[in-house]
Amino acid sequence: MKKAHEDIVGGHTIAGRRVLIRCITWKGTSRRSFDVLDAETYEELTDESFDAYPTDEQIKDVLNADELVALAEGIGLTPEDLDEAVHETASKRASEVNNGGLAAQIDYLVDAFGPKGTRSIIEDCRPKPR
Repeated sequence: MKKAHEDIVGGHTIAGRRVLIRCITWKGTSRRSFDVLDAETYEELTDESFDAYPTDEQIKDVLNADELVALAEGIGLTPEDLDEAVHETASKRASEVNNGGLAAQIDYLVDAFGPKGTRSIIEDCRPKPR
């Protein structure tokens, strides 16, 4: 999907840190996504966009994650140091989604690939005629 336009739609100060909220509207859809930016540098602080304007609690979570990255870098961790924890967590999440049934799987795939990408995956998984 291509961006139609981006706008700064809000600002917050949380735990003494000023952030901005950017809204992206996607071409050809009514879909919007929201990112949290550092107000001074305009650095994007969100790894994944929000589907709705983020709450103060969600913004706090983003800021906490940013602080945790700084902590990990400060103590000299490399990405390889967290590989096992990430693999275990992703595997557990995949099991939860798969155990949730077809609707949960499709919701998960739509979040990851959008409706068009999910349609392609579904069609690729169509059982072959015998």
